[in-house]
Amino acid sequence: MRKSITRRHNLTPLNLPIPGWNERRMTSKDFEQVCAREGITVKREKIDKAYGKNAKGVYTRALDTNEPVITIDPSLRGYQRVRVEFHELARHFLHGNNLKNLRRFSMKTGKFPQLTPAKAWQEVEADAAALCAIAPGFPTVHLIRTVTDDLETRKTVWTEGGAQ
Repeated sequence: MRKSITRRHNLTPLNLPIPGWNERRMTSKDFEQVCAREGITVKREKIDKAYGKNAKGVYTRALDTNEPVITIDPSLRGYQRVRVEFHELARHFLHGNNLKNLRRFSMKTGKFPQLTPAKAWQEVEADAAALCAIAPGFPTVHLIRTVTDDLETRKTVWTEGGAQ
């Protein structure tokens, strides 16, 4: 298993350790290169409905090796594919080393548990990162404020230099 070479201290959706991040539009090639560098397995296959009927991408860890795995629905094209790729990659950088925060499938219920507020916030962060991938330099924080009140009540403020 190859270990990630990136330190995750003080990362936000605005400053992920990707060459050209939030300066130029990212591509699937950028995604593949970063995944190779970080030792992330990328699968292009249909997403199991257990992840949700509308899921187009999933970030998980292999049960036997704990290696990071990103699965992307192969039917995605264009900006939609890039958005999903970088949403899942953001999960790796921002939340991937915190295994308790990964959604775990329940064998008892056959479903994933409901999102807690902390896990819902992680989705907002991953969406913000995906926006940086396809619309670099856009005032992401202002857009996120339009879709969630959470940002106003958070103690952490995103900056390009890191979380404050």
